[in-house]
Amino acid sequence: MQRIAAFDVLRGLALLLMILDHVVVVFGWADEIRHLTRLAMPMFMVLSGYLFRYRLGRRYGQVWVAALVSWPVAVVLDVAAVPILVIYAALLPLLLLPIHWVLIVAVVGALQLYNWPISWQGYQPGYVFVFLALGRLFRQVPRNARLPVGSFGGPLEWMGRYPLVLYVSHLWVLFAIQDIQEVIR
Repeated sequence: MQRIAAFDVLRGLALLLMILDHVVVVFGWADEIRHLTRLAMPMFMVLSGYLFRYRLGRRYGQVWVAALVSWPVAVVLDVAAVPILVIYAALLPLLLLPIHWVLIVAVVGALQLYNWPISWQGYQPGYVFVFLALGRLFRQVPRNARLPVGSFGGPLEWMGRYPLVLYVSHLWVLFAIQDIQEVIR
């Protein structure tokens, strides 16, 4: 399937919001900004569910490698980067199920939010699967009923093409900046 630039732009926007969210946490900026930046995870997961290709493939292994490479830095920075990657990688195979089972698992995910809370820095596993399932469900909508998407380009499109590289590298950059600041103090 041909790449759709609009999806890369939306994914790039989600990554930009996520990076800003982590910067806000690490440097203790105003929490009001996080009302906007917390949209990053739902936006990215809906897009991931929509773009899922009914096979796990090479990208699936890359997600696990990104989680392992990010783990030490995310722990030091106290951001939810690794739990989200691990939850995402663990739940992604469930998108291989037929759509009616995906919806049933999404309902269980929604029930988990309220009945069996497992909060990892504000995120619940149920959130991740509900948003992945929404993307997969939207994929079932006939093409002629969807909104038209144009071509955008620019830096956000570039960011959307390389989400794992940016996800891992931004954590290491934040770690280095925080470490430099502590040395200067």
